Amino acid sequence: MPGRAAFEEFLLKPAIEAGERGAELVLFPGYLGLTLLAPGWHFEDDLGRVADLRWTYIDACAAVARAARLYLVPGTMVEPGPEGLVHSAYLFSPRGEILARRLQVHLAPRERSWGLVAGHALEAVDTPWGKVGLLLGSDIRYPEVGRILALQGARLLLAPAAHTSPTSSWRQAAGVWREAQANQVYAAEACLEGELGGLQFGGCSGVYAPNEITPGETGVLVRAGEGRDLLTVALDGEYAGRIRRYRALELMAWRVYAREMPAAYAQIGEGGPA
Repeated sequence: MPGRAAFEEFLLKPAIEAGERGAELVLFPGYLGLTLLAPGWHFEDDLGRVADLRWTYIDACAAVARAARLYLVPGTMVEPGPEGLVHSAYLFSPRGEILARRLQVHLAPRERSWGLVAGHALEAVDTPWGKVGLLLGSDIRYPEVGRILALQGARLLLAPAAHTSPTSSWRQAAGVWREAQANQVYAAEACLEGELGGLQFGGCSGVYAPNEITPGETGVLVRAGEGRDLLTVALDGEYAGRIRRYRALELMAWRVYAREMPAAYAQIGEGGPA
């Protein structure tokens, strides 16, 4: 699907449909920006070619956010960073403004073999509904990432995901669903499906919340399936208030963690855990 016009159309149709259903924020799957590349490319190729597409991607996504009049996380992109190519995600406002740009901070060996370099910062971003945090790629496998974003005030974690096949419900449960439970926050995951760059991707998109406030205490608000490719869910004030009453983060032994964790991580930097 090369070309800006085709890319815009691909994003705009579901974004407008979501807006008509009352959505204010739309999350797309990971690696969507790479669909701007001409057919036949592979992840093992020189991904440096995507550098020229950065502004095409940004301009197209900004145009979609303006046209649909909603907040937009348009999947992810590979683009130049200060130290090399990075895997990035953007949050756009309904005016097409860039509210945040976040980089993946944990890279799998395969991603490093593609020439990607890791980011070095985690920061929740302000929105009209409170702070949100972005989880990219392997970041969902590291509990520290979601915890740090939650401690920064994030009440919604967004994961534009691209899981290589084969995938399983158990593997996914160890990611975004777990983050919702561990940090008592909402979490949404949009999964790439099909072939891209010579790899096959799959997974089940969904929106999650702490078990205690979901039907049947499953932790699931809505999941893909039964022909539902576009998921919408209302995260209302009643749910938010019920989450806050659990005070999970406040009740942790944070004084112990604040004292012990810096020293524990310093040992890793000095050659490994004790």
